[in-house]
Amino acid sequence: MAIDPSQLFMDERLRLESCVYCGGNPETREHIPPKIFLDLPYPKSLPVVPACNRCNNAKSTDEEYLACLLECIVSGTTDIAQLQREKIKKSLLHSQQLQSKIANAKRDVPGGIIWNVEHERVNSLAVKLAQGHIAYEEMAIRDDPVDIYITPLCTAPPTAKDIFCYESGLGGTAPWPKIGSRAFLRLFSEDSGFVHSWIELQKNRYRYKVINSSAVAIVIREYLGIYVSWE
Repeated sequence: MAIDPSQLFMDERLRLESCVYCGGNPETREHIPPKIFLDLPYPKSLPVVPACNRCNNAKSTDEEYLACLLECIVSGTTDIAQLQREKIKKSLLHSQQLQSKIANAKRDVPGGIIWNVEHERVNSLAVKLAQGHIAYEEMAIRDDPVDIYITPLCTAPPTAKDIFCYESGLGGTAPWPKIGSRAFLRLFSEDSGFVHSWIELQKNRYRYKVINSSAVAIVIREYLGIYVSWE
């Protein structure tokens, strides 16, 4: 007999009633990930979490910085006309300061290009993204993580394969979703973006997964891998 997901018990921890980042008054609703990482048309079920105004706006410039930087890295240029994503072209044309910052980060060296990255900004944003995802999928975690690992997939060591590989997920000895969690409900949806244990919000743009209710893996632009763990 087919299971009707609408009849399944939804864990009360998923009924978020405060800012998922600080526990304050949920004055706004925030998209996770921010739309700067995605292109139109947006996913039908883009995750949204409650947030206070301060937390919602705290990383907006970091979000734009990372999205623009990644597009330049993937395209191999800071020439706006040669970038692929129209949204990023508009952001850079709108901000001469951001355009200059990213242009100055590019260094031509023998054999290729290297990029100077503002690691503190990226690390801080990575934690916020992970907090939003784990709050939406499981429960809010507001403690500082014990581990933050960020790497380009092209230079990631073999030990990182199981974290970021597209094929890693359900099956074998991988954990199964908890009954009542959103991951469990996605198993019964034909249009959920659920690929193994990855949630693919937009192909070649953004995917994520929650691991054992205590860690989050994220891949942005099929270039940058992010892993944040609380144990």
